[in-house]
Amino acid sequence: MMRLREYAPAALVLVMGLALWEAMVFAFSIEFYLHPAPHVIVQSLRQTYPILVEAGLYTFTEAVIGWALGCGGGILAAMAASISPGFAGLVLPYAVASASVPIIALAPLAIVWFGVEQGSKIAIVVLMTFFPTFVGTLRGLLSTTPQSLELMRSRRSRR
Repeated sequence: MMRLREYAPAALVLVMGLALWEAMVFAFSIEFYLHPAPHVIVQSLRQTYPILVEAGLYTFTEAVIGWALGCGGGILAAMAASISPGFAGLVLPYAVASASVPIIALAPLAIVWFGVEQGSKIAIVVLMTFFPTFVGTLRGLLSTTPQSLELMRSRRSRR
């Protein structure tokens, strides 16, 4: 009962908003392609649901693969860079440069290099996730206090 009282105002605002939206579209005869009524949107979703689910799963797969490759690669590269300052000096300028290039500028290049299938979208996700993960992980690894390192050595931890 407590939950009902808690969510009732929000539900009422939602229902009233949808009713107002429907009424405004009907009252002003707004064309469906400019501002569709809620019932038109629901009908369209019912008709295209299987296609939308399939496309959503395809996009989700691209995003997860790109995220795993980008974050995994960023963490591994940061681990290597924390051990080898020369490697960090080699990769860090590219990390800074990639952060300043908008993705919309790289998208056409990714399509040319990897094609219009999954490869180009995965490459863009990798690029979006690799360098932020690399920089954040490297900063975290290099900011470890000497006391923490000594504690790990006393526990016979390895790198």
